[in-house]
Amino acid sequence: MSLQTTLDQLTLSMDTSHRGDCPACGGRNTFTVTRGIGGILYNCYKNTCRLSGKSDRPITIADLSNMKENTKRKDAVFFEPDHWTRTHSSMTTWLKQYDLNAKRVDTRYDVKEDRVVFLVKKERKIVDATGRFVGRNVQYTTKWKRYGETQVPYVYGEGTIAVVVEDCISAAVVGEMENLVGFALLGTNLLAPYIDYLKPYTKIIVALDPDAKRKTLQITSTLRTTFPDVFALNLHDDIKYRTPSDMAHLERFAG
Repeated sequence: MSLQTTLDQLTLSMDTSHRGDCPACGGRNTFTVTRGIGGILYNCYKNTCRLSGKSDRPITIADLSNMKENTKRKDAVFFEPDHWTRTHSSMTTWLKQYDLNAKRVDTRYDVKEDRVVFLVKKERKIVDATGRFVGRNVQYTTKWKRYGETQVPYVYGEGTIAVVVEDCISAAVVGEMENLVGFALLGTNLLAPYIDYLKPYTKIIVALDPDAKRKTLQITSTLRTTFPDVFALNLHDDIKYRTPSDMAHLERFAG
């Protein structure tokens, strides 16, 4: 579908919609445009595409071109979809089990997909996001979803010591400790661009989940080729569960 064709389809009559190829990512039959009382809603359902939003005015070719360019730029400012909210009872309840606060951690709730969304930032600007499914029937969807395509880690906290963990929850738990910064790989792989993001820290502690001990040792070994103070933390449980012995062990390494 060409850009002009997409634009023509935005002149739909009230309460009608059209589905076709996405003008941003080229996804086949993944892009929908709907005209209602609130304006024009557009969304691409492909997981890796960012094209989604609402307009209360006619959308021009220039607008769509800008959207298209923003989706291509890996570090472009991330635009939060309209179906994200800053407050939601499901988010509050889910975060509470980890003794985390939505306002403090600055999370969002994806009401369309039942996900607690952690914002990935670069130079204090939102460039990406990752969401944890908290609804029922997790077997029918992915537990974690990366909304964009950047290679930017999720980082939380203020301090001089980086604690490398797997997920955003663990990073947030660690980041609330004094002088520690939670650095989430969003998995168990150390991507090459992550090295630069670790350079500001004076010490690095690798604390992946207990079932990833081999990865912990591999990442520790890799980081030691670049950084002088890198340590592997042997955990008995995931760091997000705040097991007393693990937290005491972490504090000793950080001291």
